[in-house]
Amino acid sequence: MKKKKIFVPAQTFKNLIAEDTLHILQVLDKHMLSIDQLNKKTKIPSTRLHQQLQKLVESNVIKEKRKNESIHYKLSFKGTSLLHPENSRVMILFTASIITLSLSIGSMFHWATQTVQTREEPRFFLQESDKAVNEPLSLLTTETAQNVHDPFYSGIAIVGIILFVLLISVTYWRYQKNKAQAL
Repeated sequence: MKKKKIFVPAQTFKNLIAEDTLHILQVLDKHMLSIDQLNKKTKIPSTRLHQQLQKLVESNVIKEKRKNESIHYKLSFKGTSLLHPENSRVMILFTASIITLSLSIGSMFHWATQTVQTREEPRFFLQESDKAVNEPLSLLTTETAQNVHDPFYSGIAIVGIILFVLLISVTYWRYQKNKAQAL
């Protein structure tokens, strides 16, 4: 199996150097445990476990949470990102998908409102002609505004929706791949 590289800030690395710390993070992955539960699962002496937990809390790698008059620990987003850096790709893809969808909807809305705004009531214009004297009713003629559709915005909307579907598909595929690797 191919080993993954993990990139961490210097201070976080100093806290992770201890083998115990990595073991704590692996045990806390997807679980929220008290210090007693951690002690049983990791078999790390209580004083050393407490020191490691404090360092991890200070580094924002794990979070403390009060539950039933005891403190429970769980991985923070930073801690989860350290153990599962591949999930960052999923978040980036999902964010790009949402931005693309927003731009597409905005373009469709702009295109739709632009079409509605160009429709106007008939305008009456005076016509200069020799018939004006002989036929007074032909003096007024009507002219209606044309529906003007700018293809630019409809094109952006269509391309955006196609791109959204593509990005969300890749995001889902990547998520399923990460989930399968975790199991």
